[in-house]
Amino acid sequence: MHKIKENDYNLNIPRYVDTFEEVDEAYKKAVENGATSVLEPELEPWGQRTCYIADPEGNLIEIGSWNKPFDYKKEYKEFYMPKGTPSIVTVPKMNYIAVRGSGNPNDADGEYKQAIGLLYGIAFTIKMSKKEDHQIDGYFDYVVPPLEGFWWQGERRPEDAMLRTDRACRRDGVSGIDYARKEDFKWISVIRLPDFVTREDFDWAVRKATAKKKQDFSKVEFFSYEEGLCVQCMHIGSYDDEPATVYAMHRFMEEQGYALDITDQRMHHEIYLSDARRVAPEKLKTVVRHPIKTMGK
Repeated sequence: MHKIKENDYNLNIPRYVDTFEEVDEAYKKAVENGATSVLEPELEPWGQRTCYIADPEGNLIEIGSWNKPFDYKKEYKEFYMPKGTPSIVTVPKMNYIAVRGSGNPNDADGEYKQAIGLLYGIAFTIKMSKKEDHQIDGYFDYVVPPLEGFWWQGERRPEDAMLRTDRACRRDGVSGIDYARKEDFKWISVIRLPDFVTREDFDWAVRKATAKKKQDFSKVEFFSYEEGLCVQCMHIGSYDDEPATVYAMHRFMEEQGYALDITDQRMHHEIYLSDARRVAPEKLKTVVRHPIKTMGK
């Protein structure tokens, strides 16, 4: 193992490339152009090939690759791959591509299906920006993160946060959500953005997709959200069977000294790890997450 004294440098700047070969090429080219070698390329025990150089301004630059696209599901398992039993997690601020809407998500030509098309249109425009004139600073190749959604029904009132799922699993306790009334759903559908994507990069992607696809992307927005303290669980099965998982989550959070904290700003959250068009309903994998707070606060 090596130790780099990062405090000896002005900034620590990470740069990720697609392949191991590109790490070696970038290192060689940088040194040939006047950069100082701090650590030659080597394979780390965890599978990443890494090297360090110092530029003339005194910044430490790390060049690394996993020899494959960065996959958020695998690198942040605590957020995307929880166990099938409830757990407590603190979710930091993230940026998303987002579209807001309402109505039954199962409607063939409904607003929800249209929103998904808009989200992926922007997501893949950003992913493929490496082939465009617009080069995003700090870009590295990645797998587009999974589709997610924040859900509620009707007007969210403070007293609704006190609801709980009954043992028959008829309601999920989130603003009185009734899974039988899908036409009353309101939602914000999102796809996570890599941290290197700025609002300016996002605006470029909207303009690019609009011009290329001849489609209206005006409903798409740059959405920042800090979810904070939550209870979550991996739900396996039909979306209509989620109340049973939610019931287990609520029991667990109360046993741990927490209370549900659904508000106008903190919502029922789902992350879709399966493609419902190709996976049988009983095998669908969905992360279900609810905001919580310490009981009594």
